[in-house]
Amino acid sequence: MKLTSECHEVADSPLALLEYVMKQGWGDGLPVIPPTEEQVAAMVEASGRPPTESHGRIPHLFGDATIEKIATNAVMAGCKPEYMPILITAVDAIFDPIYNLPGVQGTTNCIAQLIVVHGPARHALGINCKENLFGQGWRANATIGRAFRFILQNIGGAIPGDTDRSTFGHQGKFSSCIGENEEASPWPPLHVERGLEGSDSAVTVIAVDPHIMVNDASSTVGEGVLHSIASTMIQAGSNNALFGGEIVVILGPEHVDMLVRDGWDPSRIRAFLYERGRVPLSFFSPENLERVRGRRGEIFAREDLKSVPVADDAESICMFVAGGLGKHSLVIPTFGHTHSVTRKIAFSFTD
Repeated sequence: MKLTSECHEVADSPLALLEYVMKQGWGDGLPVIPPTEEQVAAMVEASGRPPTESHGRIPHLFGDATIEKIATNAVMAGCKPEYMPILITAVDAIFDPIYNLPGVQGTTNCIAQLIVVHGPARHALGINCKENLFGQGWRANATIGRAFRFILQNIGGAIPGDTDRSTFGHQGKFSSCIGENEEASPWPPLHVERGLEGSDSAVTVIAVDPHIMVNDASSTVGEGVLHSIASTMIQAGSNNALFGGEIVVILGPEHVDMLVRDGWDPSRIRAFLYERGRVPLSFFSPENLERVRGRRGEIFAREDLKSVPVADDAESICMFVAGGLGKHSLVIPTFGHTHSVTRKIAFSFTD
């Protein structure tokens, strides 16, 4: 297989490679795997695509996301070749206009790209959907998320402190990839809600802020849990309060069991959270209230308006089940000027 990328010679030492990669602006501060021609070729071959096939030009530098370049970054991150269909699908997803990739790439906000994997691919690739799924210990989660960050940085040019202007960043910018815990849910998984088949494997990409845990081990009914989640959604300083958009709610399995017992379904849950997840006008400074009015003027048409919803509508609550034991759920604010995108993976996986 003929590759086209420029080759670099580096001393045969992990530390020398790390120093070289960091000097070039290609790394994240952690050790990387050498992207040798042999390793990159194996990654390209696993994709089933020609190395020069383009999947779009990623802002802000508009580098061409070819299969070979995606593969190179995947090798550096420590991916296995079989992870390539996830990365290719995630790259395709972020070019949907509703994702607002140019804004996400250059914002001062604390945005990271969260990849959520659905369907048979989760088990086939060993993607963690349960305990500690955002944490350490699973190669697929860690390296897929890391490779995606490398792609945005090294192909798109989102260099920290340069074109990546995030004031703080957050840990998810090292790596953020999880699986949906479909087995713990009595409801259709997210990709099926969005029109795909349960047997399909799919990827959802979401531009997210840091996560907020909802600790509710005391409520004895489902509505009590939802009150806790709704109150966690209410932050006057969040992008969602200021701009609307989509907000993410990840329900833990124990909270789901209680909600199902009490007759709650996803549609009813979203409607409840949309109505209760509202920031009182009194929470905003006068200047920020004017900012909200300027950005979300349509909701101020009501003369009796006393609060502002953090999502555009009930369907803009991106909700799914993940995680393990423990009476916890998660609320994850987003960039606000964005909506998540779900794409089917054009590759068949078996559990």
